[in-house]
Amino acid sequence: SGAAILTSQYWGKGDTKTIEKILGMSLRTSFLIALFFVIIIWAFPFKVMGIFTSEQDVINEGVKYVKIVSISYLFLSISMVYLNISRSVEKVYVATFIYFNSFIINIILNYILIFGKLGFEPMGIRGAAIATLISRVFEFFIVLFHSAKINDVIKIKLRNIFSVKDKVIFNDFVKYSFPVTINELLWGTGTAANAAIIGHLGKAAASANSISQITRQLATVIGFGIASSTSIIIGKTIGEKDYENAKKYSKKCIYLCLCAGFIGTLSVLAIRFFAIDFFNLSDTSKSYMSSMMLVMSYFVFCQAI
Repeated sequence: SGAAILTSQYWGKGDTKTIEKILGMSLRTSFLIALFFVIIIWAFPFKVMGIFTSEQDVINEGVKYVKIVSISYLFLSISMVYLNISRSVEKVYVATFIYFNSFIINIILNYILIFGKLGFEPMGIRGAAIATLISRVFEFFIVLFHSAKINDVIKIKLRNIFSVKDKVIFNDFVKYSFPVTINELLWGTGTAANAAIIGHLGKAAASANSISQITRQLATVIGFGIASSTSIIIGKTIGEKDYENAKKYSKKCIYLCLCAGFIGTLSVLAIRFFAIDFFNLSDTSKSYMSSMMLVMSYFVFCQAI
């Protein structure tokens, strides 16, 4: 996210060489962070799962999942950075295409591997993890192909990943990326802490929270999309030194986010009525979910803003 904000400004100046250097720095940083988490998960899988729940059977199942799915972090660390920066140079279609197709692949593989269709043995939670890993590997190879053969603006270059020594660009990278990175880190830590607290309340609360969080993600996806495009549009306009239009665009984008937040709130309230009876949950879980989704309804509006 931080790199995309910075590169959109260089895109406004038409400086694609600098954008490729920033891409290299971002890929290196992202991959090392992903590698760190993979090592932690493989070294201490039960301790990691123990942070989020005290139920031993949940921990055992979680370890099966997280050890497999953690490998996908390495592939995701490359594809996510590349696709974010591609958006900032107005190559938005590639992220839409890749994520849509990997989403479809993930759904199909989940169905086949979890339940044991088309001659496969039922794998349960391992099947879900393998499906996620395969879809991330698919994203990664499509990203490499797009970078090498299709993208006519920026490309992934090994020399930029391993040998960037431009102090001016690095200082800009830290200056513009660091605040956004800290924001994401704090938000992620808060989300993890929330999940850990709910996980220790027991299976009923954890089940209700899982469904509520999925609903929230669906309800906020439009707002996040507008927010992402806002940073690119305004970043590019600032790069062009067109500050008046930057102010105009920001006001229009805030208005769009208000609309997206309102629609998201109505969506959560509408889903809440039938979701409670749709899922196979205990009465306690349904009670938790009803309360959580009510909170989500106004939370979604605030988050959009």
